[in-house]
Amino acid sequence: MPPRKKQKTGKSSNAPAPEEEEAGAAHDGDTAAGSAADSSGHGSSEYSSIPPFRYITVPRPQFDFEPLPTTPVNVAIGANTEVIQANGFENDDDVGDDDDGDDEQAASEKFQKALDEDEKHDQLLKPVGEHNHRKWVMLKEGWSMFCDWKRRSGYCQPDFLAMYIYNDFYGYGIQELLENLLLKFDAALKEKNVEEAKWDSWAVISAMALWLNAGEGSDYMMNDDGDRVVEISALVGIALLTALAMVETSGELKTDSKFLDLGIVITSFLRWAEDHEDAGIEDDAVAWREHAVAYYERSGLGVEKGVSGTAELLKKFRDTSPPAPKERQDPWGWTAKLKMYDARHEMGGTNFDLTKWSRRQRAQYAFDKKDPLAEFSDKDLKDGVLQIG
Repeated sequence: MPPRKKQKTGKSSNAPAPEEEEAGAAHDGDTAAGSAADSSGHGSSEYSSIPPFRYITVPRPQFDFEPLPTTPVNVAIGANTEVIQANGFENDDDVGDDDDGDDEQAASEKFQKALDEDEKHDQLLKPVGEHNHRKWVMLKEGWSMFCDWKRRSGYCQPDFLAMYIYNDFYGYGIQELLENLLLKFDAALKEKNVEEAKWDSWAVISAMALWLNAGEGSDYMMNDDGDRVVEISALVGIALLTALAMVETSGELKTDSKFLDLGIVITSFLRWAEDHEDAGIEDDAVAWREHAVAYYERSGLGVEKGVSGTAELLKKFRDTSPPAPKERQDPWGWTAKLKMYDARHEMGGTNFDLTKWSRRQRAQYAFDKKDPLAEFSDKDLKDGVLQIG
């Protein structure tokens, strides 16, 4: 695929402006990254030949091995088989591990075991047609985007480079990356070719769903600009509803949808937003969750099609919400809400991407007053393929 165009650089009073702006484009990010998939080296000719909007198999991410923060592992929903389905567990080994409490460490071990098994049998990043039994699938374009954003997350973390700028710098960097994803979603919606717009926008939404749950999804929520945190969190929900309205309009909100990860994407967003109130994100800013549940239930998908804890998520956020707006064109007011947010905050850009800063500026904030990326050439930095952290 051709490289993506770089977003227009936004301005922010919270970030020192880089002294040198480097033109360039992000690479596809076909390398698995972070806690969702820590494998690499999948740049084979076989993988490269897969079309961008073909579904591929991906690892079951670590968050799906973790119980909901407020949900007991063995929820009493009905028969034992229903308990297993409700929690999204795939086998009895995942149920009842009381010795370790299914805490984060236990989930990490389960994730690694499953990942090792998948790699042993060469099950990952394969066209879905050859592996129809796999639950965790994703558009190749969405997976590439997720890997790209996972890598970029390290570019705005001063700790990884032995630097200190100010306390919320990393949080604002994650917020900027989230804004860039929302801008990509908006650009995809506006593509003239309706089919391309449909699949390109879904690729962005699916990448966002995974990225928000893969370690960075709450890192912006402690930023000192609380109003902006609430606003962007609400905007993420509107983006999801807008994508689901598109799916429904195209006749694909159904059990045999062409959007094979429909259930996973909806419930991934619900899982990310499950405890938003703890971060002060509430009321109108989380009203989208009830509508997302309504879309899920209108699709007819069973709880086993969602992430772990789907039964509890649907139950928690099910409400007597009014039906979705009838307008076919922008039923959730996405365009106006994005424009309003951008007018207030001038969203997006690369202000917090430390690889875009000048060498002198990085040295200024480094503990040893030396550029922490001195070993890398200007081309390496421009290409944006470094793994940091």
